[in-house]
Amino acid sequence: MSHAPRELVLLSNRVFDSDDAIVDACCDAWNWLADQPERITSIASRAYAQVRF
Repeated sequence: MSHAPRELVLLSNRVFDSDDAIVDACCDAWNWLADQPERITSIASRAYAQVRF
């Protein structure tokens, strides 16, 4: 069974009041992730995230 990353789950179950609220939430989620390089490394090193030619 596959699980969605926590970041997607946090944004998926919300009702937004406006387009600006959506953009703000996306920016907040992006900045939260960008501030954690170890999490990005962990996500990118998973087998399903590897690109093989």
